[in-house]
Amino acid sequence: MGNIDPIIETTSVTRRSCDTARAVSRASKMTNRETTADKECKEVTVNRTNKRQAEAKASTSKGRSDSESTERKSRKRGKRGGRKHKKVKKCDSQTNTSTNIYEVLSTEEDGDDESSERSVSSGRSENSSCDDDEMETETNTKAEKPPPIVIHERCNYRDLVREVDKHTTKPAAFKFTRERTIIFAENINDFHALKRGLAKNEAANWHTYATKEEKTHGFALFGVENDATEEEIKQDLIDSGIECKSVNKMKNVKSPIYVVITSKNDTLNSLRKTAKAVTRVIVRWERLKNKAEVVQCHKCQGWGHATANCFATAKCMKCAGNHISSTCNITKEDSESQNYIKCVNCQEKHLANSLECPRYQEKVRYLKDKKKATNYANTQAITKKYIDAPIPANAWQINNGRNAPPTDQSKTQPPAEVTPPAEQTQRITTEDKEAIKEFNEFLHELKRFTQLVNVKKMTPLLREANRELEQCQSEAEKLIPLQKLIINLANPNGH
Repeated sequence: MGNIDPIIETTSVTRRSCDTARAVSRASKMTNRETTADKECKEVTVNRTNKRQAEAKASTSKGRSDSESTERKSRKRGKRGGRKHKKVKKCDSQTNTSTNIYEVLSTEEDGDDESSERSVSSGRSENSSCDDDEMETETNTKAEKPPPIVIHERCNYRDLVREVDKHTTKPAAFKFTRERTIIFAENINDFHALKRGLAKNEAANWHTYATKEEKTHGFALFGVENDATEEEIKQDLIDSGIECKSVNKMKNVKSPIYVVITSKNDTLNSLRKTAKAVTRVIVRWERLKNKAEVVQCHKCQGWGHATANCFATAKCMKCAGNHISSTCNITKEDSESQNYIKCVNCQEKHLANSLECPRYQEKVRYLKDKKKATNYANTQAITKKYIDAPIPANAWQINNGRNAPPTDQSKTQPPAEVTPPAEQTQRITTEDKEAIKEFNEFLHELKRFTQLVNVKKMTPLLREANRELEQCQSEAEKLIPLQKLIINLANPNGH
């Protein structure tokens, strides 16, 4: 046993030495891994800084100064992160107490992630706040403006404000005309609340207009030759996926024509694709065209609004009574009943939809004048921007070719002479030519005369001679100042 103990001790020593060698090799591997991890961390931080720079450039659009400032900030952040990382590396190399070699790197990386995420999140939060503001402004600008509500009488202001404020959250605006009162709600909710409140008052006569959601499209349906009813056509269109509101058959036409009212989502192309056949009959779709210059309501017989948005008392188109036109006793066959025809608008003996109605003609005339005024204002606004240039003169003749550019006359031709306007042109007669010739000769002789005579001395002599000639009453008296003038000119000091 004594011999065995030293052997055991030697084996234990060798084992310890092997363990130490293994520990040393592990430590070297750990340092190598640490260096590779450091390189990877640096690459990650560089990539993140590049991403932050790209995001900053993309998000900000304030010019080069802002982009340069963001780049400088990102570079400073990268330098600060690298300095912190070096300090941690020194601490790690000095202590070597960490069991996980990636522990320090993970903490530093998390710190960089947090800082980068904060910077990006702060940028995103700023951008998101800006985006939210932009979205709010867009929603505010794109918010539907409610249509006005027109009451068919002039209301008392105080009573109107008291009743309107009961149904609205924001104060509405009013406009008073000679015969009507117009209410302008601030938002669409107040508009619908006002409609519900006015609908409860049966004595109120008013109308409004369709909102964007309530607007519809009208189409004309041709070719339904199987005597289908309006309900059958409507149901068939609904089954084919069309939002059909109503179907009405036209009267006094040779071939059957139906007026189909759909929602605003249905168009002419969609109807031609989805409804090629109605009640198993091939049909033709066309857009409904209203030839009337002014829209007329078939309920109150007023102008400027549709029947669907009219909440006034029904008026007959034939006798101006307080009932629907279809229930009137006046017919074409009964000639005696036609004596009771009366227009509800002008109180004359014609139908309310007659084009000869003076009120209707006034309405049409007013709309035409308004359209002309707007068109004239638009044209004036356009013409003020542009001023007609003067007629260009012929530079080839004025400058005699001195300022003309050196060009090849064989290839280019001089510009044609600009003819003056017809108003400025005058025909030159032979008498005018002779007068021009005599005037040129006079100027030539006058030039010679100024060269021979002292003009400075001659001017006061001529002035004095003219003064004396004006006082003369006969031709004989005029000879005296002329003779005096000749004597003065003959003076040798005058030459």
